[in-house]
Amino acid sequence: MAAVDFVVCTRNNRTIINDTLRAIERQTIGDFTCTLVDGCSTDGTVAFVREHFPWVSIVVKSADTGPADSRNVGLAAGRAPYVILVDSDVSLSPTWAETQVAFLESDRRIGLAGGKLVVAGSPDVLYGCVGLMNRFGVAWNGGEGAPVDAFATPRPCLWINTSAVIIRRAALADFGSFDAVMFAGHEDSDLGWRANLFGYRVVFNPNAVAAHGVHGTFNPLAVRRLVYLIRRNRIRSVITNYELGSLVRYLLLYLVLAVGDGLMYAPRKEKLTALWWNVRQWGDTLNRRRWVQRRRVVRDRDLWPMFTGGLRGPGYFREGWS
Repeated sequence: MAAVDFVVCTRNNRTIINDTLRAIERQTIGDFTCTLVDGCSTDGTVAFVREHFPWVSIVVKSADTGPADSRNVGLAAGRAPYVILVDSDVSLSPTWAETQVAFLESDRRIGLAGGKLVVAGSPDVLYGCVGLMNRFGVAWNGGEGAPVDAFATPRPCLWINTSAVIIRRAALADFGSFDAVMFAGHEDSDLGWRANLFGYRVVFNPNAVAAHGVHGTFNPLAVRRLVYLIRRNRIRSVITNYELGSLVRYLLLYLVLAVGDGLMYAPRKEKLTALWWNVRQWGDTLNRRRWVQRRRVVRDRDLWPMFTGGLRGPGYFREGWS
């Protein structure tokens, strides 16, 4: 059995996938597998990988069901005790996997660990490192734009950016994989939040460094679609993970403000449609909530120190706070 299973999810990433796979190929851990999950690429990505990286196993999905589902497909493909998710615009440092495996083996309570994501081409600037969230479910990359040395010590987090993350497979079997219904947006913050609820530690390790090609896989023309996905998934995650008292306290105010924001500020259609999606999805969300609440072992109050204050995250002017 390999020590680590790498999972790379892609869709139309032929121009950038080479650097990601070369970085995996150079990992000092040596003993690993790699599965590439393709979401119906039309640009020759699969053919390119087959030609230049014959050691990579490839799963081609029959439909583009989104990054969350692609990650689940990849997670199910291996059996190693650790699985590492790498986005197709991320290049890991050569010791990334070896460093993270040693980190997790030092504390069996750690379920997920991330590291420093630096901006590709500007290695002194952080793309992000710790996952932050306020009590209204607004999540963002902590440390974005900060000097790379600003975060020098390990720290527990509510969630970790899954652009580059290592997961203990035994823990994954307990707290479950990504919520595939989310498609994309907040699926990583939802996973980390749930891992914390199930009693696992989610930790930032500053010694693991990777370069992120900022927006390498996102089309700027799809911003409106991204606003819709982030807003609808944020509500689903809050409904699923909060205890009833916290849910009443924070969701009701959030919804009032979100409706007002959707009526007053563009893109109105996407914002209001995201709210209506949660009404239509209520039955499924409620079933998922029941599953989480039955199995959680950590109270909301025990996680409050990891939440931040305020109503808005730093991405307010990019995609809105609500």
